[in-house]
Amino acid sequence: MISPDANNTLVFAPGFEKNTLILYPQDEWKVLTNGFKQFKINNKPAQQFIRRFVGSAHTVTMDSQGRIMLPQRILNLAQIKSDLLFLGMVNKLEVWNPENYSAYTEASGLGLDDLLEEIDFPDNSLR
Repeated sequence: MISPDANNTLVFAPGFEKNTLILYPQDEWKVLTNGFKQFKINNKPAQQFIRRFVGSAHTVTMDSQGRIMLPQRILNLAQIKSDLLFLGMVNKLEVWNPENYSAYTEASGLGLDDLLEEIDFPDNSLR
């Protein structure tokens, strides 16, 4: 998942689901944030989003053994006290408190088969 272009650097940002984090390899983060440059300076909602999303992000570099250290403020965003749950999301990872993820999936009431019926996949690759 982490390409050499990421330079062993990861960016943790607030997730779009409540109490989650999104983990981007640095190269993916650059692609994402470069897209934010299209917004005009007077687009207040976009500026507020960028301020909260990018301004709350935290960059870390993995050591030679692939370990990282996260500050408490980042862990607090996802209510993480000890255990982490990483979910692969194609070009990024979601980071959850396992208890929060369990409650989230139970509250949705949707199984994978239900979601499959709701989504119109462009190439019908899963049908």
